[in-house]
Amino acid sequence: MTEDEDDRNYTVGFRKPPKEHRFQKGTSGNPAGRKKKEKPNYSRAARAAFNELTEVMIAGKRCRMSRKEVIVEQRIARALKMDKRAIRELIKLRAHAERNGDAEPVVVRLTGADANL
Repeated sequence: MTEDEDDRNYTVGFRKPPKEHRFQKGTSGNPAGRKKKEKPNYSRAARAAFNELTEVMIAGKRCRMSRKEVIVEQRIARALKMDKRAIRELIKLRAHAERNGDAEPVVVRLTGADANL
């Protein structure tokens, strides 16, 4: 069949518009289009990873705490061993917490023996 014969045999009806009105000019065949790929959100992924709970041994007992808390505990333990790098990191962490309003005031109470040092 040729194209002319196809045009003559084409019947207009339900879901069969006339050939001259079938496709509107300037309208895409898929107006909704393909969905765009969601960009990875690294801050959300990092927050989820830090807040995930893990089991840790502290003084021979198992404790469940977030990874964020584990990291801070490790830094404190290293700082108590006079690791200068860990002390610097804790000071920076504390300053960051104070800037963001997350920090509570630090109160240091010295006993008589501590005051002599």
